Formats: sequence, C-alpha cells, structure tokens
Amino acid sequence: MFVPTLRHITLAKIAVVVYTDREIRNLEKELQKPLHLLPGQSWESIIKEKLPALVFPLVLQNEIVALMRAISFEVQQWMDDHHGILFTDDENFIRFCWNSNGTIDRLGTADFLIKSEHLSFEKRFSLAWNMYPRILESNAEMCADVHSSKICRRVLD
Repeated sequence: MFVPTLRHITLAKIAVVVYTDREIRNLEKELQKPLHLLPGQSWESIIKEKLPALVFPLVLQNEIVALMRAISFEVQQWMDDHHGILFTDDENFIRFCWNSNGTIDRLGTADFLIKSEHLSFEKRFSLAWNMYPRILESNAEMCADVHSSKICRRVLD
C-alpha cells in the first residue's frame, strides 16, 4: 500500500490547484489533448510561471510538473471510465474530489455529481446506478468496522 509522504501530499495539493486553473483547462481544450499526451515544452513553461521561483525552487517545480502529468492521466482515466454517461460538454460542471495522494476520490466525485443540478436527471441516475455497487461495498466495510450496528443492518438489508 502506498503511503504518501507529507511532501508528496503537499505537492499533490499544489498540482491539483494548478491543474484545475482555468488557463490550464483551456489549454487542454485548445490543444484538444490532455496534458500527459502533450510535449512538455507546450505547457511546462506556463505551469512554472504560475509557481514563483522564490516560493518553489526548480526542483519542486519539476516535481509539481511531474505530478500534473499523473493528475492529467487520472482525469483522463476517470473520463474514459464514465464515457457514455458524461461527455466533453459536461466537463465544465465536473468538480473532482481528490485524495491526499493526488488521485481522484471516485465515490466523493460521484456523490458530488449525483447531487449536482447542472447534470440532467438521466446522467445523475446513470452515474448513481454505476456507482451503486461501490457504495454498497463502502457501506459494508464501514459496517464491519462498526460491528454490524442496527443502522448498518438496515442499510444493507
């Protein structure tokens, strides 16, 4: 099991903030490819401009850029996994929830989207239907930790 260091957690949080910046999102749309598929010279300088050298020495900037490639890949994987439910025009409404290690919190993101008024009822229903087994699995794990309380038995029955 991967246990991120405090440094990794901090850099991942910074990389997520930079990745979700409107300018970066627009760059991906303009170039019609996710960052992880683009050559570094087309976007790394823009990222480094957003990270002041006095606060982020070059070593940290390079680590953040590397994490942004991973974050871009993570977003692409999530979108691929939900292709057929969500489409490119829905991307403006997707607010990803993130784990401390820089990966998408899939249940948290699904929960946010299912409650979102910006998506049609059909899309929210499809997303909920897709996530239902994971939600049950998550509840079962939680119930095991609580030693099968009355509430958990009602949820799972």
